[in-house]
Amino acid sequence: MSAHEDKATRYIGLLNAARVNGSWNEFPELIRKVNKHAPQRTVLTQTAAAEHHVATNATQRPQTTHSSSSTTVDTLQRTIEGSQDHTEEIFQGRTCLAWAAFTGISNGTPHSIPVGNVIQLFDTYGRRDASLWTKICLLKAVSIQGKSQMQRGEELQAVAIYKAAASWVELNNDLVKATPQMAYWAEQILAAYGTGSTDAVSTEARSRALQTWSTLVLRSQEVSRTTYGDSGIQISRTSVWEYYYDMAIRRLEQPNHTTTHTRAKLAAELRAIETAYETALLKNKKFPKATESNVVIEQWVERVVRNWQILCGPGWQESDLGPGGRNAATRNVLDILYRAATKTFHSTLILRRLFQVHKSLAEFDLAYHCLDTYIELVERARERAAKAGEPSPESEEIMLLVVAEGVEGLCSYGHQEEARKAFDLVSQLEDWLDEIVPDEHEVVPNGHADSGHTTPTPPSNEAVQVVYRAIGIGRAHWARWTPFSETRSTLQSDALEALQKASRLSDPHPQTLYALALLCAETRDISQAVKWTKMGLQKLTQLRSQGNLQQQGAFWHLMTLLLSSQQDFDTALQSSIATLDNVLGPTLFNGHESLADDPSTRATEQIADDLECDDLQKVVEVQITYLALTELMDGPEAALNVSGELLSLYAKLFKRFEVGDIKPAIDEMPPPPKTSAGTIKSVRGSIFSRRKATPSLAPSVTTTSLRSVANTDISGRPGTQTSQAPTIQVTDETGKSSSKKHHHLVHRHHEHKDSRLSKDTRPLNTRRITEEPESLEKEPFASADGQTSPKNTAAIDHAPLTGRIHDDRSEAKQDLGTVPHNVTSHDQAPPPLGHPEQPPEQDVRLPNINSSSTSTSPIPRSSKTAAQKHAFVVLNKMWLMISTLYRRSHMFEDAREACEEAAKAASRVEALITIVDASARSLANPGWGGGGKSSDEVWADVYCSKAELLLAIAQRREKEGTVPTSEAWRDIVEQYEHCLMYYPNHSAGIIGLSNILLDYYDKKIDLAKKVDDGRSFGSGHASGSKDEDIMLGAQTPSQEHLHDPFISSSETPEDLRKTPENLNRIAARDRAYGLLNTLTKLGSGWDNSEAWFALARAHELGGEIEKAKKILWWCIELEDTRPIRHWRNLGCGGYVL
Repeated sequence: MSAHEDKATRYIGLLNAARVNGSWNEFPELIRKVNKHAPQRTVLTQTAAAEHHVATNATQRPQTTHSSSSTTVDTLQRTIEGSQDHTEEIFQGRTCLAWAAFTGISNGTPHSIPVGNVIQLFDTYGRRDASLWTKICLLKAVSIQGKSQMQRGEELQAVAIYKAAASWVELNNDLVKATPQMAYWAEQILAAYGTGSTDAVSTEARSRALQTWSTLVLRSQEVSRTTYGDSGIQISRTSVWEYYYDMAIRRLEQPNHTTTHTRAKLAAELRAIETAYETALLKNKKFPKATESNVVIEQWVERVVRNWQILCGPGWQESDLGPGGRNAATRNVLDILYRAATKTFHSTLILRRLFQVHKSLAEFDLAYHCLDTYIELVERARERAAKAGEPSPESEEIMLLVVAEGVEGLCSYGHQEEARKAFDLVSQLEDWLDEIVPDEHEVVPNGHADSGHTTPTPPSNEAVQVVYRAIGIGRAHWARWTPFSETRSTLQSDALEALQKASRLSDPHPQTLYALALLCAETRDISQAVKWTKMGLQKLTQLRSQGNLQQQGAFWHLMTLLLSSQQDFDTALQSSIATLDNVLGPTLFNGHESLADDPSTRATEQIADDLECDDLQKVVEVQITYLALTELMDGPEAALNVSGELLSLYAKLFKRFEVGDIKPAIDEMPPPPKTSAGTIKSVRGSIFSRRKATPSLAPSVTTTSLRSVANTDISGRPGTQTSQAPTIQVTDETGKSSSKKHHHLVHRHHEHKDSRLSKDTRPLNTRRITEEPESLEKEPFASADGQTSPKNTAAIDHAPLTGRIHDDRSEAKQDLGTVPHNVTSHDQAPPPLGHPEQPPEQDVRLPNINSSSTSTSPIPRSSKTAAQKHAFVVLNKMWLMISTLYRRSHMFEDAREACEEAAKAASRVEALITIVDASARSLANPGWGGGGKSSDEVWADVYCSKAELLLAIAQRREKEGTVPTSEAWRDIVEQYEHCLMYYPNHSAGIIGLSNILLDYYDKKIDLAKKVDDGRSFGSGHASGSKDEDIMLGAQTPSQEHLHDPFISSSETPEDLRKTPENLNRIAARDRAYGLLNTLTKLGSGWDNSEAWFALARAHELGGEIEKAKKILWWCIELEDTRPIRHWRNLGCGGYVL
């Protein structure tokens, strides 16, 4: 090859490279050199010259178009018509002519230029050996031809060539991606093909074309149409992304995605489209003025939230969403909302969506900050609209529904402060309702029907029902917490009125009926409560679906308690069984592992996996109610025979929360048991490891045994016993006492000698095999005084649990095993979070939408730590229930061990809280949700149970003729004092302590310390006593106590002498009166008949007989409608279903 030919080849290559890169400024010089060194390449140089003119002039205004452009194009056209050589160059020239005609530079029209059959051209010019510029020209020709045909209305022809081009691009995707100009023309073709309005393109073809389009645009920056001389209408990427996103939404809303793989693929595709569309949208939108609203951004937010509601709804499972699950999906939505807020000014829509999304993540503090801001902005907007005579920019119906949702959230997951805030929001709702909802009795004066003001559209009856329900729930919930007892009845009446209004508007929701039924039950209107409950069950039966199972369970449980309050215990027992069957099916209730292969069983287990702790606790509460009914009808031993179901059910329901893997963060936590007995994994070893104990107390249980139980180290704390009050027996119409009446005032006196519920007569699905396997009876259990109990038991090694958080006794200091952040040497800093021994975890659980709920936002789902705390609170309650059953069966050692298990659960609750915040305030704060209890309240329950156990032992000894010593009574008092130290308003603790104090005042027991050969300290003359020896932590009564009319007139002069013993007795009585008087004014004790009965006794001992009579009549009224368990044991959420 000569040097001349070599230069020609090089310059031709440079010219083609410039054409590929769109470097139009380099064309003139390269054309001149090609003409110089290869003058025979006339078509090439003329085509390049025409392309240069078209590219440079297509982007200029028409009046600035060069006149030489038309001449250049005409010359090229004549050359092509007379030449038959270099087929690719001829095709390139024809493409240029079509380009010039389409841009209006030449006098011709695009269809007058014979581009040929485009579909066949791909076989000719789309082959592998064709030049790169030829392939670019091929895509350019398709784009030009398709746009021309679409303009002429020839949609089917355009779709045909677009389809051929899309197939070729899909096959040559790598080449297209590597060539920017080719990618540009391919992008335009695929966008036109995928977003076209014609019905000739199938949804599948559109989806495939847009998927290919997305792979191109995600790899390259968007370029202007002038870069490659495209003078036609360019399809913007933002519009294509919007169309693609809407198409993905339509696919998402179709219920035919049956496989997890399909759903995961769709979710991942939607997430990618969402990200790309958001990027393009935010890039092209500017921050609006204060008087403007960015409608496009708000529409985008609504689409995102709608998708999130579907993905986190009942139709999708955790595994369908890919890595991160619902948590990742919701966090993504939260980020989108905050980014969208940067392109809007005071958008109330974004604020209310932020409230809902934060609430679904259980970030309640942030959620209600958003709600407060939302209400403030809405109020300002309403004021401005009222002054201007214009409608409010925010829909009044939406405004009411959002605040109503906030009220229900506060009542469902909050406590006293949140109840107060909900009550304030209720007042806001009532003010808005007065303004918005027209009064049907309001008369418009004649001539004033149209005063120039726009009348807003009133909210629908459906919305007004939700608002009135929120008002009723907010008032009823505040009635539980209000410190002003005189307003409680008024609040309940107003709440009842609001809920009745809600039930009369349109078709009442199950949520409204549930709140009505529960409030009627609490106000002792049992017949109305039964009516509303039946109506709710009928409503849910009509709407039967998986999403309604937990709602049906709540109604069934409420019906069980209502039946028990009507003394219909047989039906109540069957109702409790039906509740468990209807909520989670026979697998979780009966524990039949053989049903694991049944498809319906697997579906039931899947439902359980999707439930949150609140719903799981409601299932456990039903099982506890079943045990309480069994105990009432057949004695505590019969209840113990089926109590193993309780822990078995718990192990199945709460398995996914990994409650067995929590490491305590306090030094006082005992090491794990050396055997498997006593753990959740061996329920039978913990519950059924002993043979049936004899009702009589073993001779070895003496004063030493009382001390041993009192000094058992319970890693922090224990519990309660009711009063020794006479039985209040409600008789039937004939004057005879009912054999099935349950006497709540005398729980400690339950002694069922006959167990009527035998193995053969119990309901079929409540029978259990109570025989113990031989392998569980390994070694005897040591009694509290160190002797061996005659019972054969499974070996349980319970490590001592300390009685105080900071115990300075030597035996309280135990070595702990090495854990990641409790190393023996402190020379080095502990490893950072995320090291191999403490890998980071991601909470992948988020809410499901309840299909029957009026709110479309997913229900809140707590973080992993909060869920584990809740699970341990439930476990603590279960063990205390089991301890109570053992105690009432006089199996005191078993009761003590169950109490120790409860203490272990309480210590884990404390450990989980101290991991985040180790302050006293955090331990006393119940926080949002979490079972509604703080760590201190959980410990108070344990101490109260321990006190009740000591009291039961003392009473048993007393019945056997052995009078308990004052030291034993002081041990009981000490446990009650610990209980009230952790939670001063603990109902059972206050009642138990007050009864002991009143017994001490009544000289039924002796609490004084014994010195001087057994004489009571202070039993001598007053001159020889010390006031500092007064017991029980009570202050010395003032002098006027001795002349107070509260002193009983039946007291002897000896009783009125100012001896330390008499002063102690008066102080004990006064303290009991103060505690009980406070408790009966609280929301947790205003309907507690045991507290009122103890208060009546205090009045009686003080000589106030008339007050005592009134209180006793009130006790009878309370007992007449009292259920087997308190209404609050229906579970978390209160009045919110």
